[in-house]
Amino acid sequence: MKIGVFGGRFDPFHSAHLEIITRGLTVHGLDIIHIVPSASPPHKPVSAPFDDRCEMVALALDSAGLPRNRIVIDRREWSQQQAPSWTVDTIMGVRADYPSPHELWLMIGDDTVLQLHTWYCASALLTQVNLLVFNRNKVSTDDITHHLHFHFPSFAGQIVCDSDIDIPISSSILRDQTHSPYIDAHVTKYIYQRGLYLNPPKYVLGITGRVGSGKSAATAYIERHFNVTVADLDIIGHRLLLDAPIKAEIRELFGDIVFDGDTINRKVLGEIVFSNPAALQELNHITHPKIREAVVRAITSTPNSVVLIVGALLEEIGVLALCKTVWVIDSEDDAIQTAIGSKFDIHHSQQSRTRYQAQGTVIKNTFDDRFFDTLDPLFRTIYFS
Repeated sequence: MKIGVFGGRFDPFHSAHLEIITRGLTVHGLDIIHIVPSASPPHKPVSAPFDDRCEMVALALDSAGLPRNRIVIDRREWSQQQAPSWTVDTIMGVRADYPSPHELWLMIGDDTVLQLHTWYCASALLTQVNLLVFNRNKVSTDDITHHLHFHFPSFAGQIVCDSDIDIPISSSILRDQTHSPYIDAHVTKYIYQRGLYLNPPKYVLGITGRVGSGKSAATAYIERHFNVTVADLDIIGHRLLLDAPIKAEIRELFGDIVFDGDTINRKVLGEIVFSNPAALQELNHITHPKIREAVVRAITSTPNSVVLIVGALLEEIGVLALCKTVWVIDSEDDAIQTAIGSKFDIHHSQQSRTRYQAQGTVIKNTFDDRFFDTLDPLFRTIYFS
């Protein structure tokens, strides 16, 4: 079999990557292609996390309808994340999976192939592969062949150059233009939902904790003294319940019992979902993705450099990963119950106190001015850094 190995940052994955894969399968007769996202590339940093880049690849492949039984999203470099991801190590690993007489074809751009002599253990790498070179910059096949044989006189592999490919774009440009037609719509949506490639970069501080712990008090203090943007999950969620499509989904799920006319009765809805975990899960399935999208919009649209995401459900809604720092506002049960009374019963439907404490830096709420005396210097370190 002919096995293609296509490595890269895929940061983000775009139409040129798809064209390379498609031509590898349909024009050059590759039986299987291993797409290998770099974990820790030695020459260029990555912007998006490894898992997100793998997911963008999968979304684009599925959207394009490419034969997934002939394509492997190969995550082997993730195990090398604490060290540079050398291509020679990846190729040796793939060769172990496909011993001779299987052919390995390294899929590479013409600009990159001209830099092969600078790669780590390039000579050892070239003992294992043939080269399928995609001529993005229209370097002649003779120039590529001459260059390789000059630097690697013992190279005996095949060299096939594809000059019929049109790649007018680069990932570095697309990171600033994530709504480009060169990025699949499903990938664009994923980038938006995950808050990837924020430009300019924002400092996102998450403030979480159990009901009544003092999240709102901490947020109000910061807003009074600093110029920040606040994405309050509770407020976003309440506004979401005014949205007609969301109301239609909730009516279909729970019936008219949770409505007063055209308005959702939040008290009735709360009584239903907080007493029925399955119902709560169904409601969350409707609302959480929309809340997350609203948070990402707040982060991307504000001119402020610091954004607070505030709420008890940072982890459940999936915005914890957007935060550079997380504060967990915490206090003893009796202190919280004294402060909020019967609302304290809601804590039974939330994560445990220990689970919250594991999410970030724990800040003790003393329910007096000492609490704000603690917050102030901590936040100044963030705000003026």
